[in-house]
Amino acid sequence: MPLTMQVSADPVRPLPRSFTVEEVMSSPHFAATLEASRDDLLGVHQRLPREVRYLADLQRWLLSQATLAVHFEYRTGLSDQPISPTNLLGFLKGTHVSSRNTTLSFLNEMIYYKLVDPLPSSDKRVRNYIARPYAEELIREWFHIHLRALDLMDDGNRFALSQSRPDLLFHAQPRMTRYVLAEREWFDPPAAVAAFVKADSGSNLLHHLAALAADKPVIDGKIWIGPISSARMAQGYLISQSHTGRLFAKARKLGAMGWEKTGHGRDCWLAPELVEAYHKWQAVKLSCVARAVAEAAAALQLDEA
Repeated sequence: MPLTMQVSADPVRPLPRSFTVEEVMSSPHFAATLEASRDDLLGVHQRLPREVRYLADLQRWLLSQATLAVHFEYRTGLSDQPISPTNLLGFLKGTHVSSRNTTLSFLNEMIYYKLVDPLPSSDKRVRNYIARPYAEELIREWFHIHLRALDLMDDGNRFALSQSRPDLLFHAQPRMTRYVLAEREWFDPPAAVAAFVKADSGSNLLHHLAALAADKPVIDGKIWIGPISSARMAQGYLISQSHTGRLFAKARKLGAMGWEKTGHGRDCWLAPELVEAYHKWQAVKLSCVARAVAEAAAALQLDEA
């Protein structure tokens, strides 16, 4: 159902600005921005473990965002194509993010877990769907986490705008999704980052490790972050110790991390290249979100009233 926008004519504060990747990384508030978004995201993962499995690895994150982007463009009248197998595949065409079978399997999971509802049709061959309000709110929570984080960079009003104008999400999220799908540095990150973020819950582990490296010096090409145990990390993020151990072993093989002596639980180090690549990967995402919000707000002439 298309939405009718009611736009205020007298801005109270300037519309949100966008950031380039370089501007994000050079901001004196970048570390605080990463910390805030990481803490909020980990809180959601621990509070809603079943629901956030749809964001548990990079591919599923992209498929989730693409599905909701199709939905929001249909809901706002920007497209006459609702969620369907054909339309989701069309949205992802040319991205090489997911195979046809994986994409369709993912959509079937959303149907099974009732995150989408079927749209009525007289033709039983037509399979069109609409996202349920709960699915919208899950994406909104992710969206708000990043708006609050971006606001730390420039004392902005993105989160306030979204609170007063919930429809901002419907116009910004599809833009953001298209931008990250066009950024190879985001959907195909360097091998050391990919070792974590392309695995279930691996992004949580990488968030944690990178946070421990903050403000630590580089000594002989290594950043020492203190004792790290796969068992404790697994317990903290509700994943198996064997899965955590496999991810650590893969990163170790890539030269991205290691331990002072044999055996996890001893003092651990990270390669500076891993931390730098992680920061760049996060900056790409934040830049895409900032650009999408700035463009959506400008198109709708939103203000903080």
